[in-house]
Amino acid sequence: MNRIIPSAFGPDEYFDTDRFDLIATARDKEAFTLMNAMLQGLLAERFGLIVHHELRATPVYMLEKARDDGKFGPGLKPPSDDCTPYVNDASGKPMCINHSGFGSLSAKRYTMGQLAGQLGAEVHDLVMDGTSLNEQFDIELTWAPNLSANTAPMADNSPSLLTALREQLGLKLVRRNAPLDNLIIERVHKPTSD
Repeated sequence: MNRIIPSAFGPDEYFDTDRFDLIATARDKEAFTLMNAMLQGLLAERFGLIVHHELRATPVYMLEKARDDGKFGPGLKPPSDDCTPYVNDASGKPMCINHSGFGSLSAKRYTMGQLAGQLGAEVHDLVMDGTSLNEQFDIELTWAPNLSANTAPMADNSPSLLTALREQLGLKLVRRNAPLDNLIIERVHKPTSD
């Protein structure tokens, strides 16, 4: 907030220098589930924070099927039963052990939404699922990672991420505008005292 608000409202030195302790206690589990609403109320009351939500067309990458016939590449298959569950996700379903690293992804029972999130980390931008695929897949993907000046080049001739997506999974990343919810800060000031 100390970088966003001054750029939006003009320089105000207290955003860079002043620090504030917010001390609050959730007395029971019900109060804990309402923590975001209580924090929003506190920021509005003490900092005079006024915000609104606004849909704006924003450039994103859209994960889409690469082929008109809908066929997948060899690295995208229906889920196998050889998943080693290690933890349950929020829905209570077991999650498989997956591996991602320097230019590779090996995942069991992955959704397109999960793949989009993983790809977003690789391209350093928002990737949204535009495949309309709701099922899970086993995924094997290998590509040449973006290399920094201090990194030795890969010994093999791995394809770029975009080429690997198309050839190995039958998917592609397309730059599109999507309506995204933006939080707009209208006003904020130094907090009031107790």
